[in-house]
Amino acid sequence: MAAGIHVLDVAQVGLEATRGTLVPATSILDHAPGGVVLKRSPNVIRIRNAGSMASSHRVYPGKDSSIIEVEGAWTYNWAPWWFNLFLGPLATGAGATADKTWTFGSAVISDTGDTLKSASFELGGKDTRPSEYKVAGVVGQSLSLSIRQDAEWRFKATLLGTVVTAAAKTGALAALSGITDVLGTTTKVYANGTGAAFGTTQLAGNVISADIDIKVGPSERYTLDGQRNPYRIAVTGPRDISAKVAMEYDAQTLYTAVHAGTAQRVRIAATGPTLGASAYGCTIDLPGYWNAADFGDDDGIVTQELTLGAAYDSTPAADINAVIINASASLP
Repeated sequence: MAAGIHVLDVAQVGLEATRGTLVPATSILDHAPGGVVLKRSPNVIRIRNAGSMASSHRVYPGKDSSIIEVEGAWTYNWAPWWFNLFLGPLATGAGATADKTWTFGSAVISDTGDTLKSASFELGGKDTRPSEYKVAGVVGQSLSLSIRQDAEWRFKATLLGTVVTAAAKTGALAALSGITDVLGTTTKVYANGTGAAFGTTQLAGNVISADIDIKVGPSERYTLDGQRNPYRIAVTGPRDISAKVAMEYDAQTLYTAVHAGTAQRVRIAATGPTLGASAYGCTIDLPGYWNAADFGDDDGIVTQELTLGAAYDSTPAADINAVIINASASLP
């Protein structure tokens, strides 16, 4: 069981220039109240003497790992920051007018090495209880997006950190103004084969919900360096990206595609308020294959939940492509 669990009120963050080198926070992270948890899992080395029934006689501290969990509303403002930790480094949005476009495509997402950004987190209650902490070298492990028609998109991120230090947070920071949530009421879902472009065929009138999961493969590297925490965190495993789409079962088209193993192009896209010459936008393209179709019931309506496993597609030249349009030329 994780020890020393702290439910914290405030999280401040800054992207690191060098992974593992602590930097002062630059902004207050937008998250749900009580939506940040720091879990520390210290390992204990126990040694038992021969000829004794005692459980142990000498106890020493072993490895010490740190996990940060964050959840809240998915916003156009913070989406590029999160994608820096889970997709690839992109420091600025493109465009000369009020609307800035952030494209996380093949030019940003690396298939040949670990280019993901890391962050420094500053955590603590508004009244300094619980104590305030700084965590260096924070690397993404998993990011889940939950999309429902009657709510804002929700996210949950799990991250790994290296060194945790009890220290006061950076002062005089303000939360971002003009936060704009990505809403289910402005979201559409598309799915078609690779013979047509992403966004060609909308699944109109029957999608109930959608979920997206992005997992990366971080590895905590413990070395003989006179310390309990990981010396560094390296991303060595492949991405594992999947999506689920729950919908009313009104046609066999997608069910047939599941069993035929037909390559798919799935787009989940939301449009926000007008912004400059365009509008706020969050578009996520997922090429891949349906690998499961489960039937269910929703208030007497037959439903099917389709599960997509992402796969490399030559058109985005990646296994995912995400485009965010917001009013920010730079990251928080």
